[in-house]
Amino acid sequence: MVEDLVRIGFVPHQNSRTTVVDKIKMTRDHSKIAFTVDIGNNERLSGGVKDMKTGKILSHIKLNSVSALEFSNDN
Repeated sequence: MVEDLVRIGFVPHQNSRTTVVDKIKMTRDHSKIAFTVDIGNNERLSGGVKDMKTGKILSHIKLNSVSALEFSNDN
């Protein structure tokens, strides 16, 4: 998953140089990827999900203050 961090939508442009992708997790059918990012390198993680079929970040899913993400067995 190569991603322009600014395209994620919830990473402010001014923080893009200090934002780090922390973890990624893919669904069993490889249709979606969940990820956590450390915005501004402050060790507080935010999470999101990318639809691999469309290539778009799901804007209705933004998780604040998470440490890990997991998909259920039915994605």
